[in-house]
Amino acid sequence: MTIVPVGSLHHPNFTRNSLSSAILSILKKFGASAVITLPVQWGDQDCFQHLNNVIYLRYFESARMEHFNHIGRYLANDEFKGFVSGTKVGPIVKDLYCNFKYPVTYPDTITLAVQVPEESIKKDRFVQQFVAVSHKHSRIVAEGHCTIVVVDYQNGGKKTDIPESILKALKKIRDEDEELRKV
Repeated sequence: MTIVPVGSLHHPNFTRNSLSSAILSILKKFGASAVITLPVQWGDQDCFQHLNNVIYLRYFESARMEHFNHIGRYLANDEFKGFVSGTKVGPIVKDLYCNFKYPVTYPDTITLAVQVPEESIKKDRFVQQFVAVSHKHSRIVAEGHCTIVVVDYQNGGKKTDIPESILKALKKIRDEDEELRKV
């Protein structure tokens, strides 16, 4: 039995290196360096014993935060804290979409990956794309995306330009993603 680290307490490389070759192969095609693995909880099922639809959105939220943590690896600590705490310039979700591909049932483990396509980065926003992969079924069970708008929380939550440091971090992460596709 393979032990897979759960949650965002581990560096993404540690999580990725613990995944099976089948899961890694799927993630490689998606090409995202920000990954998180989460267990399916029995109580997260609906009356049909499938993972409840809202849980996928919670999984995407965890993946989104893991991606922000990944961005934080390239920022000064105080800048990162300001970005994710809503006290300075930071993100807000404008919209969220999920495409359910295959039913998930307990027990299972889901690995999610996040990427930001270069063409999605605009002056004040970017799109995070998600993929959710079932370990039990070794397949993509959901795909999704959300638009992140950057706002200035110190100025009443008004839209603002993405800070240069965040743009640089996104570029470094895209470079990591490209390297993963080559391996």
